[in-house]
Amino acid sequence: MGAWGPKLYQCDDASDLADQMKELVRIPKNGPELLEHLLKYFPYNDPEDETASINCIALADQFYLYGIPCPTLFSDARHMILSGLDDSNMAALDMSDKDRAKRREELDALIHKWDTPNAKPRNRKVVKTPQKHVVSVGDIFIFPTEDQRSIVTSCSFKEIESYFKPNGWSAFLVGRRFHRLGLFSCAYCILLDIDQPEQPTEEQCLSAGFAGEYIRRESPDPTPKAQWAPVTSNVLKKMRAEKITSVDLDLRKMQLYFNMDDPSYDPPDIHNALFILEMTVFKNKDDWLLRRSTKFLLGDVLVDTM
Repeated sequence: MGAWGPKLYQCDDASDLADQMKELVRIPKNGPELLEHLLKYFPYNDPEDETASINCIALADQFYLYGIPCPTLFSDARHMILSGLDDSNMAALDMSDKDRAKRREELDALIHKWDTPNAKPRNRKVVKTPQKHVVSVGDIFIFPTEDQRSIVTSCSFKEIESYFKPNGWSAFLVGRRFHRLGLFSCAYCILLDIDQPEQPTEEQCLSAGFAGEYIRRESPDPTPKAQWAPVTSNVLKKMRAEKITSVDLDLRKMQLYFNMDDPSYDPPDIHNALFILEMTVFKNKDDWLLRRSTKFLLGDVLVDTM
């Protein structure tokens, strides 16, 4: 569970659910239809699952916050609380008696809150048609970094301005693009092995290799650092990413190095788009955990011109 407090969103499961709901509520479905879809991601029908009540209660609260009617969900959540099932689950997850008492008080307040319709629900910003792609296959973008890290795009522009102090640059290649859930524009982003204080040139990007995942010193050669991520104009603007050039990719060669054929892939943190492009989260640079370059060059996946 990863709980750090008794409040509803003071645990990893509920916190992650709330973060993902920022996008999932944008699916054009009514309450019962949306719940049916969300149960694929946040199931709560298994009585043996100790996180079932967390999912159910957090879903109900999110539906309330967005003003989405769904009587079945709210009925299930009330049952989870009033029957004592949630309290039993918290005990099984080793929550202290003191924190369990605080949680019961918090959840009782939630029930009373749900009894009155939300007068100021959050805007769902429903996406009725597939988002327009803002990148193309083969595009190369450069972006500023701070201590080898990219901007966290889930932050607001104001937050980014307050914490992000760039001192370096990196770059990524767009390997493929698709629509997640048939609606949200995503791209397969591959980090180039560029880490330098000055803005990269087109020539430097074209001659670069692919950056590798973090591995231990005794580990075998790393694989390129790549992953699907939501990519919109807002994401690129937050990242301060600039398109520097575009290349012709040989998709047959790409498939030798990258697995790009998983339409069911669901980014683990969909609101931290392009977070995968961070070059490192380790500042102490322990010599047993290194980011090594791969043996693969960008030129290895380009269309032959001869």
